[in-house]
Amino acid sequence: MGIASASPDPLLFLLQVSDSALPIGSYSHSWGLETAVQAGRLRCLEDVQRYLEGLFHLSLLPQEAQACRLGFHSRRDPGCWLWVNTYLSACRWPQETHQASLQLGKRLAVWGEKHWGIPLPAGEEMHHSPVFGWLGAHAGVEEGACVQAYLWSTVQALVTAAVKLVPLGQSEGQHLLCQFQPLIVVGVQEVMQQPPDQLWSFAPLQERDARQHQDLYSRLFQS
Repeated sequence: MGIASASPDPLLFLLQVSDSALPIGSYSHSWGLETAVQAGRLRCLEDVQRYLEGLFHLSLLPQEAQACRLGFHSRRDPGCWLWVNTYLSACRWPQETHQASLQLGKRLAVWGEKHWGIPLPAGEEMHHSPVFGWLGAHAGVEEGACVQAYLWSTVQALVTAAVKLVPLGQSEGQHLLCQFQPLIVVGVQEVMQQPPDQLWSFAPLQERDARQHQDLYSRLFQS
């Protein structure tokens, strides 16, 4: 299979790279949701919405969205790449979460090289969020649109996991995604007003759930 001969259309590229059907394995991770469900903390749509909104505001926006921006800027500033990946490796202490981020990042980077000829970033560590930004920059996507697409794909993956685990109906899952659209739009606007190197996360309950996931008796997801 040859490398695409033309540069990707930015919009179509974002639709493809944020699609849950992209074969990098994102569908196999719950990021600790499975632990919360088995513990009885997530029983209905409202429980899931509160959990995901907390994770969104306390981790996805201040850390993952900013890491995506740093990956975007790394095309012209190689120092950004080393810094953001070192940061993410240091702060992701649950083993499953750490490995999942690196695996998804490497697969996504290899996918971009194979299908669009986008060069692999330097170094061994390639976390998912900065790789998404790296690919977006090389595909000619606007920075804000790239971050918005990354958050959408992440929230979509979490909602899909919740639909399977709680379980929720497909209509309830789509309702959740509708609820998150304005949060993502406003969140990205706020993030874009901040320096991209201001990363932080405070989601200790989710980190606890991610750590305890490996000890569950039965599991549908890898993390």
